[in-house]
Amino acid sequence: MHLMFSLEPGITPLPIVVGYFIIAAIIAVIIIKKSKNKMRLMDYVMAAIGGAIVSIADHVIGDMIYLPAPIYPFINPPVWFRILVFFIVVGVIRKVGAGMLSMGVFDIVGDLVHFGFVGEPLWLIEDVLTYGLMADIAIFLTQGKIFGIGEKKNQVFFCRF
Repeated sequence: MHLMFSLEPGITPLPIVVGYFIIAAIIAVIIIKKSKNKMRLMDYVMAAIGGAIVSIADHVIGDMIYLPAPIYPFINPPVWFRILVFFIVVGVIRKVGAGMLSMGVFDIVGDLVHFGFVGEPLWLIEDVLTYGLMADIAIFLTQGKIFGIGEKKNQVFFCRF
């Protein structure tokens, strides 16, 4: 019981963590059901390939770049490569589910690259229902015009240059 309700610095109480993931799963189901533009087979294929590329960008390319320890927390190449490639994948597909699926594939491929078949399965849930869900919520709220892609105002603006 002590760990469940611990108020130690840096430790989130277990009921808050469990509550977040229950609410996140409910939100995920709701936005997938309510989204108008459903994913098709090619979208699933692109999300899967994109998730694998995100994993390679993070765990292979990003890990090859050496930076001195004092600046690594601020300029962390694996994380920045993951974010950049993930945003590209989500920006190309722009349908609800692309974020969660690509982050699921990212986690599975990343575990295979780093640990073989003994990776941490809880990271799969965490990556899908945090990073992936937040991208899908943004896609849902912008109706597929995430990053301004497909927005009429931006197209007129860019035509002038």
